[in-house]
Amino acid sequence: VRPVARIAIGMAVPLGAPLPDISSPEKFRDALKAAKGVAYSDPAIGSSAGPVIAHILDGAAYAGVKRRPVKDVAISALASGQADIALQMITELRTAKNVQLVGPVPEGVGAAVEFSGANGAGAPPEAAAFIRYMTRPAAAAAWKKAGVTPVR
Repeated sequence: VRPVARIAIGMAVPLGAPLPDISSPEKFRDALKAAKGVAYSDPAIGSSAGPVIAHILDGAAYAGVKRRPVKDVAISALASGQADIALQMITELRTAKNVQLVGPVPEGVGAAVEFSGANGAGAPPEAAAFIRYMTRPAAAAAWKKAGVTPVR
């Protein structure tokens, strides 16, 4: 198993809404507590980010946050008025329409999804070559442009 990439969780709000200050873990926590609803993908639907976000919100510091797990991408709850903050992988938020990206969740909160690659016994040599290709230093610029942090 080889670590491949890390994608940060980001925050979005509806277009035209004020952008909360999330410049520190404490300000991030305060923004979530002040929200009428914080949407994220329900971990039960098998999303990558849902379990990470649920784990963070399970922490004592986040008691009182009005959680809105949804059976879709988190930003769907912004359009329906179910929530005024959405937490979702930043790569998805960067290209989403009708929302404003506030930014990535601050470092120290632990809000990221890490992806790894592996080759099982008997895998063809092309499988290992693909992972090497995706993780070569020359690929880093393309990963970063898409909002993905290469892991080496």
